[in-house]
Amino acid sequence: MSLNLEEVSLHAHLSDPKPVTSPESKPVGDETVVDGTNPLSLEEMSELEESNYHWKLKRYHEAAHAVVAHLLGFRPMYIDNDVTQLDRRVLKFVHTANFVFRTREARVRAGEYAVMYIAGPAAEAKIRGESLVDLRAESNIIIDEGCVGDYWRVNQLLVRVMCHSALEFSNEVRDHQLLLWEAKAIAILNNDSVWAAVESVADELELQLGTLGRDELLAAIERGLSSR
Repeated sequence: MSLNLEEVSLHAHLSDPKPVTSPESKPVGDETVVDGTNPLSLEEMSELEESNYHWKLKRYHEAAHAVVAHLLGFRPMYIDNDVTQLDRRVLKFVHTANFVFRTREARVRAGEYAVMYIAGPAAEAKIRGESLVDLRAESNIIIDEGCVGDYWRVNQLLVRVMCHSALEFSNEVRDHQLLLWEAKAIAILNNDSVWAAVESVADELELQLGTLGRDELLAAIERGLSSR
């Protein structure tokens, strides 16, 4: 897909997060939150039920990207099916000529960018009643030319963040950083007002058949945030 010079797109592989119930008792990232539903397994669903279920996952996945992007200042522009478009002007730090994020400010912002990517799979894990850890591999993929999964992006950001220091370039530091980003995404989505905003956007996507312009998107986000 060609990109507007003022925007950058997030190509998502189906994903959604669940709230964490007791983070102190389990490893971060291995938490699932029960939201009152007990979904059937795919084997138990009819073809129509399975189609509707995947449509729900896609809507919540993109809604979570958009809501968290908005909260972290990444200016979501619109959603078009499985693409959430961001204003490219706020992502200049990502396109630096230097591959490495050398300043602390750039590394912090890169972490927030990663949290926004993780929010999609995190929302899906919430809906599916599964651990976010189990969804990592599903979106650590190259879908097609120019389109990659969320965790593929996250892993690229991890490398760029870690490269600033040879002393920190290790699997242990990498794993810790990933768990921290996942914990932040889960914590944000576990906030009642934030999840209400995700639900609001997902509902609006259903009404509008998967496409929301910036005005409609921001209105749906604000309705959710102000409802709790």
